[in-house]
Amino acid sequence: MGETTMTVTQPLARYAVLNVAVTQILSVHQTREAAKAEAKRAGNCSFPYYLSDVELEALATFPTAQTGEPDMTTTETSGTSTPEAHGLPVGTVLVSSWGYDQTNIDFYEVTKATPKTVLIRPISTVKEDGEAWGHYTASPQRGAFTGDAFRCKVQDPHGQPWVKINSFTMARPIDKEAQHGTSYA
Repeated sequence: MGETTMTVTQPLARYAVLNVAVTQILSVHQTREAAKAEAKRAGNCSFPYYLSDVELEALATFPTAQTGEPDMTTTETSGTSTPEAHGLPVGTVLVSSWGYDQTNIDFYEVTKATPKTVLIRPISTVKEDGEAWGHYTASPQRGAFTGDAFRCKVQDPHGQPWVKINSFTMARPIDKEAQHGTSYA
């Protein structure tokens, strides 16, 4: 199996969010503020990082075969594994349901996939009042992105894939368009 080199087709983002062990780039962002917000959202195990010109050049030509995982932009895979092997192909909408004394609903869309990870972006939600006070129905707006993309490792207990969003929430593929939530406002 030969080395694959990432081809840069657009300017690389200058800011990255790294895990604390500095073994993984969790996401990349065009602005410092976006990187700080994502690192805060990701929890105590990540931090924003400014990429130097040398680091940007190294990322642009980094041989992905050394990482043990294909680059997010490559279509090349080893063996019989495909980016869809984990059940979260590009275009899949994920839902996250979380909260304390209320149920918040957030949606994400898979924008790229490798055999072990996905790149997801938060998408807009349309809320409609529910049948009772404080209840609502939330529906995803596919392609209406509201934030930067970030990378997640796909978890697959018992054939039901999901991803960890942060320390207190996970996201799974939607089983129906309308999801039910509750709120005080």
